Amino acid sequence: MKTVQSIFFICFIVLTATLCGAEEPLEPTSADVYREQGVTVVLPVEWKPFSFVDEAGERTGYLFDLWTAWAKHAEIDVRFEFKNEQDALQSMADNATEIHGGLRYTDEHAETLDYTDSVQSSTSVLAIREDGSVSCADAMSHGKIGLVDEPDTVRMMEGKYPNSRLFGYADERRVITAFMDGKVDGVVVGYPYLVEMDKEQPVLDTLNICRTLLYHEVYAGVQKDQTELLALVNDGLSDIPAEEFKQIEKRWFLTAEKPKPKWLAASLPAVVVVVLMIGIVVVWIRRRP
Repeated sequence: MKTVQSIFFICFIVLTATLCGAEEPLEPTSADVYREQGVTVVLPVEWKPFSFVDEAGERTGYLFDLWTAWAKHAEIDVRFEFKNEQDALQSMADNATEIHGGLRYTDEHAETLDYTDSVQSSTSVLAIREDGSVSCADAMSHGKIGLVDEPDTVRMMEGKYPNSRLFGYADERRVITAFMDGKVDGVVVGYPYLVEMDKEQPVLDTLNICRTLLYHEVYAGVQKDQTELLALVNDGLSDIPAEEFKQIEKRWFLTAEKPKPKWLAASLPAVVVVVLMIGIVVVWIRRRP
């Protein structure tokens, strides 16, 4: 009987030690190891324009170009793999890949990944027609709103505006076309796409740009607690010259400055006149004997 008890006791000790050991965090891999052995970056298999296959059958996209530039300036060899989101996250969990090259932030991902600095930022504005049936104040509660049917964008909109009526379209061009055809009362879209459409047909003159509604950030991720790799990634991104970074972004994204509010443009001449009048009065007062 004592022998059986001893066996159970030993098994209990071994099992407890195993479980405790599994909970201990892994030691961060030295930066020198990454410099010597390189890293594997997993990218989305299909997320245009971030990562996709072009007409020639070649892998390309913003993230591909960005990590190629990172490898050059960080002086670290990079191996690329392309997976869907679930498989990419699983490869990170299995330590099969060191860096997830681009994903949106979620609390769920943050449980297993440490996020790097943002690798791409963009915004979406709310636009309505000046002669439309909704105003900037009530568009989100009373109007039909068109947007690109991307899970992250829809999720953000539903979270911020749960009572809104959202209508998804395949891409920005279809969203704006539906808007101009009167199928929706407003759109949530990047301002550069409105500028691009304006080159083909008058768009901006008939619109009221209400406000910036969404901020989109894309991050890279490393395995949890790999602090030295996290520092290497952020430092390497910082080492990419600003002009080169802009060229990469310009290659894949439309860029255009958001217009100044119309009230500001209308009031600017009056402001200039007032400033000049104040200046004349000040000079006159100083010259009085």
